[in-house]
Amino acid sequence: MESSVDFMKVWKQFDADCSGYIEADELKQFVKTLLTKRQGTKVTEEKLIEYTDTIVSQWIILQSDMLIMISF
Repeated sequence: MESSVDFMKVWKQFDADCSGYIEADELKQFVKTLLTKRQGTKVTEEKLIEYTDTIVSQWIILQSDMLIMISF
């Protein structure tokens, strides 16, 4: 990605419902696309759910840390 315009193109591609957010199902599609392009192989639904859950749980932890940092 070379610019914010490029970023927004990718964002809009995966923000299927145009909510402005990437929800779990949209994130799962992103992970599937990324891994398929990188590895050239199909990823099982089980692994997609595992990867998506991991990303979401880490994001929640990061958000919590940020809220704590902001409140000080």
